Amino acid sequence: MKIARFSILLVLLLSVPQFLQAYAFQGDSIQLQVLVFEQVQKDKKKLISLGAVIRYKRQDAPKVWHKGTLEAIGADHMVVGGQTVAYSDCLIIAGRVRSERDIIGGTAIGAGGAAFLFGTALLGNLLLGGGFLLGGAAALITGVVLITRAQRFHLGKGWTVRGGTLSYRR
Repeated sequence: MKIARFSILLVLLLSVPQFLQAYAFQGDSIQLQVLVFEQVQKDKKKLISLGAVIRYKRQDAPKVWHKGTLEAIGADHMVVGGQTVAYSDCLIIAGRVRSERDIIGGTAIGAGGAAFLFGTALLGNLLLGGGFLLGGAAALITGVVLITRAQRFHLGKGWTVRGGTLSYRR
């Protein structure tokens, strides 16, 4: 029995280097078109990638929100929902920005779900179970708000926007 285990282990160890050589990583680069928002006074940069759903207000109609999918990004304009919009015509641009808020929100959703389940298990003790239920519900709501919140960029209040390309290697 020990010889069979040893022979299987030996075959596996000898086949691992061949398996790793067959899947060599290739250094191909990927380029993404992004909207780059900068606030020079506070040294902040935020990115919204191509294909994101954005909302914007134009300077000629500051009360009306226009919404659409970001289809193309140029140096001084963007195409949203089939319409070409110059950056200089926009008053506010809003969209989802990936940041550490997403990580905190996902953690809050997981912790809230676990606390909610734990609270239902302890429902016999009304004070303890009810506390876990309320805490779990509050954490779930906070997590959902953190994940789904869009950031607004007021172009008249220090934010500048331009089109750019982000390139990285896989």
